[in-house]
Amino acid sequence: MQKLGGSVVVVTGASRGVGAAVAEAFASSGCHVVLAARTQEDIEALAARLAADHAVETMAVVADVTRTDQVDELMRSAAEHLGGIDILVNNAGLGSYTSLADTSDDDMFHVMDVNLFGAIRCLRAAVPHMRRRGGGHIVNIGSIVSYMAVPRYRNIFAASPIYCASKFALRAATIAARAELHSDNIHVMLAVLGPTRTNFFRAGAGQAPPDVLNAEDRGRLSFLDAAPEQVARQLVHSVRKQDREVYFTPLNFILVKLAVWAPHLYDLLLRFCFLLLGRPEEAPTARRAPWQGAHYREWIPFAGLVVLGGWCRRRLKRLWK
Repeated sequence: MQKLGGSVVVVTGASRGVGAAVAEAFASSGCHVVLAARTQEDIEALAARLAADHAVETMAVVADVTRTDQVDELMRSAAEHLGGIDILVNNAGLGSYTSLADTSDDDMFHVMDVNLFGAIRCLRAAVPHMRRRGGGHIVNIGSIVSYMAVPRYRNIFAASPIYCASKFALRAATIAARAELHSDNIHVMLAVLGPTRTNFFRAGAGQAPPDVLNAEDRGRLSFLDAAPEQVARQLVHSVRKQDREVYFTPLNFILVKLAVWAPHLYDLLLRFCFLLLGRPEEAPTARRAPWQGAHYREWIPFAGLVVLGGWCRRRLKRLWK
């Protein structure tokens, strides 16, 4: 298992949520951390706290991953002030809320520009510095929807088809980069996140509809969510082990394998969920009382996913014996 102490880590989207937790996890492992985000106040405060708490060097750099000049300057500054770049965590990203038929050009291009092209810009700018250091690690923050596209469900699952497409494409870029950079001793990993306890969708493209914000405020299905700190600890451990991919909960793994190994069953399940939950346009804006019957039907598809995942796992274990 590789030691990380003294490594220089660049984390994009580091102002809050998973990005901030990942930066702290690397700092607690003895790494020097470069925090990048669009909001200067948040990353400066975090950089100062990490330096004081963990006795490591930190930098706070304002950078927008949709701007090539700012990304190039971020990597140049990190290498110049801290001696190089060893690890890049491509965490910057944003969500989207609309159905495929209702997505505007602006939202469509913006989501892809941040989630896909932003990660590629950062990779492209960091690789020359890693080559000069004799290797490195690149972590692309993907999602379970890197494998399993979903329609925009009402009031419970806020991922949109365009968001799914951006994460599918990021997985493809990760696979290609892993092969392309292997001879440079640069390891590329995909982090497969599922539901996480952050305010992610408040920062998405376009105006978040009330059903998305209400569901996020209530913490619906929070017992299935991973805490950012849990994600960060496991991610750092996986970088040490040089894993190809990392899943953060058993449910994430089950859902992905269901989509990959039983695609026809997965398609049927998507249609059933869409019919059961309805289109997002039908969602009421008012919060419903917890004892209303309609509230409980939202749990049925997820219970079905868990049951189907368990069944698939048992069948596969029998085949492997």
